[in-house]
Amino acid sequence: MFLHNLSTEPARADLSALYGESKCPTEVLADRDYAEVGRLDMLDIDGYGYRWIRLRHTPVRLAN
Repeated sequence: MFLHNLSTEPARADLSALYGESKCPTEVLADRDYAEVGRLDMLDIDGYGYRWIRLRHTPVRLAN
């Protein structure tokens, strides 16, 4: 997932709806050190900042 802030003002994104479908979200690249990714509910990003976060899909297993 790529977060890019095109504004001069800092922003916060709430992407917690994606947390249930991801396994161990991990920050890959950012313009500075940010707080842990956590549950994707409070992703801060500076003005003109960026964050690249890896979301591993948790496959759904069908019962036989």
